[in-house]
Amino acid sequence: MKPELYGLVLAGGKSRRMGQDKSSLQYHGQTQRGHVYDLLQKFCAQVWISARPAQIATWQETRPCLPDAFTGLGPMAALLTAFAHKPEAAWLIAACDMPQLGEDALSALVGARLPQKIATYFVNPEDLLPEPLLAIWEPAAQSRLQEACQAGQYSLRQCLVLAGPEARAIVPVQGDFLENINDPQAWQRYWQKKTNQTDNYPEPF
Repeated sequence: MKPELYGLVLAGGKSRRMGQDKSSLQYHGQTQRGHVYDLLQKFCAQVWISARPAQIATWQETRPCLPDAFTGLGPMAALLTAFAHKPEAAWLIAACDMPQLGEDALSALVGARLPQKIATYFVNPEDLLPEPLLAIWEPAAQSRLQEACQAGQYSLRQCLVLAGPEARAIVPVQGDFLENINDPQAWQRYWQKKTNQTDNYPEPF
């Protein structure tokens, strides 16, 4: 049987380049972590917001959160924590810094899912690199992730590269929804493009 699909919003980054919590920025009338949570709910049986415990303590968040059980592993910590929480489930993970992500991309990802693979993921059409932070990771991926950690390798992208044909790659015609907003300059470019204005856009601070 196809493993049940759960959702995980990746909101645990330290946002050093942005200068404040990226998951709390608003692009769609609410925090970005809340927006992505709502998107994932349309495709997943249950959804959690993943973040560092100290980070969650600063939020007034009513949605369910899943504190990282590991430190110093980056997004790998979130995914390992998710599998420890529900090892029998598949996890659709989505980073909170992709404001152009919408239902169409998520529908394409879920529709292309092959449970017999360890993961289904998008390839960025610009650089042809895997995007591991918008992907479905199947239960079979757990042993690969654990082996990678034991070897001191914490890159989810590298895990997908090494998986080769054991994971399913999707190359979208356009990859705007994969664009990350990681610093104030990227925030400015996003709003200038969206509003077609050069000086009338919200500040991230």
